[in-house]
Amino acid sequence: MPENGSLNEATAGTATALSQTAQEYGQKISEVASHAKDFVNDKVSVVGDKIKDLQNADLGELAENAKEYARKKTRTGNSHFGSCRTFARADSSRSKITIQFSN
Repeated sequence: MPENGSLNEATAGTATALSQTAQEYGQKISEVASHAKDFVNDKVSVVGDKIKDLQNADLGELAENAKEYARKKTRTGNSHFGSCRTFARADSSRSKITIQFSN
């Protein structure tokens, strides 16, 4: 059986190692949180810019652009729409664009 002094030294060594490991994990968590914050801030900024762009946009023009995009995709075969008819309508009174795809 180890002497009382060597048991205390072993316990102190283990406690020191655990403390260092906890500090390392804390630092890693802090770094990851910082990266996540930067990532979210970048994405929010992009979304904010897109919303500002859409606030002054002509809804009719957006609807026409959506229809043309869908037509182009179906002509080139690069579409999930298959062969479909596209209907887009702009409702400026409700600030809403409706796009429907049907076969």
